[in-house]
Amino acid sequence: MNEGMSARLAMLKTASPYFAGLVAGGPDVGPGSAEALPAKDDAPPDPGLELAGCQQALRAAKRAGLARVIWWELGLSGDIAASARALSAWADGLLESALTMAERLTAERYGALPGGSFAVVGLGKLGGCELNLGSDVDLLFLWQAPAGAMSDGRRSVSAGEYYPHLARMLIRLMGERTVDGACWKMDMRLRPGGDGAPICLNLDATLSHYQEYGQTWERAMLVKAETDNVVVARSIAGLPASHEDEALAPTSTGLARARKLASVLGVHRITHAIELSVLILIAAIIDTIRGDLLATRVLVVTCLVVAALMVAAHLVAIMASRRLR
Repeated sequence: MNEGMSARLAMLKTASPYFAGLVAGGPDVGPGSAEALPAKDDAPPDPGLELAGCQQALRAAKRAGLARVIWWELGLSGDIAASARALSAWADGLLESALTMAERLTAERYGALPGGSFAVVGLGKLGGCELNLGSDVDLLFLWQAPAGAMSDGRRSVSAGEYYPHLARMLIRLMGERTVDGACWKMDMRLRPGGDGAPICLNLDATLSHYQEYGQTWERAMLVKAETDNVVVARSIAGLPASHEDEALAPTSTGLARARKLASVLGVHRITHAIELSVLILIAAIIDTIRGDLLATRVLVVTCLVVAALMVAAHLVAIMASRRLR
């Protein structure tokens, strides 16, 4: 390590007792760390220990990863978004490791639940691949199982009881504060019903909630998560975040120009959840001032016309794309 980097490291340790604690007797922090952000695959495997041992392994891994991120950001020479993507992938990896540990620890008493499935959905900054050093993780736990399914452990329980046990074990592994601190603060308040709802929700009941009772911000949150997860999946696969694909380009020059123009104008966005919510609010205000429903009628007709044009345009784009050649 050269003198300049040594001085910066010493300065950071002095200025931040937290960072000094992260690297004390822990990870090797130096020039190599500035080029090596933590990756999803760096998460620790299940050590096969009891709860306390698993918690210690996860917290040690989190400290090592954070030290690498801080050092990388200190010597930043690239895009800071790379740090956010790496932190998000790192958190995803730790959650996967913790879930494996939670399943084993839960099975010791309750066994497994044949035919059942459990999902951890990342929301907020985790779902958008935008975590920073101070972020918590917003999560939604969902389960699905055949009717009447029971676990096969020494204490047999129904799916509605089994999966909350699994969810609470995962929260203890990741979020419970021990002598080593917490691995990652977990926020479950974005789930339907917030703190008043069960910690783990049945998939069918959750879908019903969003369809029948969900508020606008809840649906908008899922729309954003769906869009962001496409970018996340491409990033994990080693692809650029952009969705551009030569195979999707129309064979006709005229169609290609029309597609580019439509993309620039962005008229199709008025049918998107967030933009449409804003337009509905504006139309309601205008109607209140005017005392009639003219603005709402104009908006409905406009949305129908745009939606019809989008369907036709998508069909033409698919038929004219190189993928069908």
